[in-house]
Amino acid sequence: MNKLGRLAALVLVLSLTLVPGAHAKGKATSYTAPFKAGPTSGDQWAMSNANPEDGRVIIGRMYPIFNPISCAAGGAMTKLQVVHKVTSSMKQVTVTYDQAALDPYAFITLAVRTKDGKWLAGTRQRGPLAGSGEITAPLYDASPAKGKKVLIQFGLEMASACPQAAGAAAHFNEVTVS
Repeated sequence: MNKLGRLAALVLVLSLTLVPGAHAKGKATSYTAPFKAGPTSGDQWAMSNANPEDGRVIIGRMYPIFNPISCAAGGAMTKLQVVHKVTSSMKQVTVTYDQAALDPYAFITLAVRTKDGKWLAGTRQRGPLAGSGEITAPLYDASPAKGKKVLIQFGLEMASACPQAAGAAAHFNEVTVS
């Protein structure tokens, strides 16, 4: 291979490796805080707090009644959300997080659905978990049509009131639709 051929190969390799987030088809769209507040639930012993301005989510529950037979309902849950207008073919949604601390009964969740309620994607990552990471939900079926809006919800959920005290926290950085 001559010098020109080596130079062309080097330029090709660098052009493919130095472009972060390059996709063969479609374009990626990313969202960062501020997000919108999503749903929250839990009983009188649960605590849920989501800060849409910076992407921090905290849940916890301390149940004062000992029950050796079964776990009580009422685990905490809180979500943040983004409304995404489809501009190109969607394949998956990814959410990045850091400063996470989840016990074994807590989950980071990600769900995507149409405005009329059809589920497009969903996944969860169970604790114990600490630190940074990402969670990705591939679409179940074909992408919604261009111009449609989809609701992306992400946050923390607690399985139930087992054990008697549990909690989780995470800082959500970015939502990427690709």
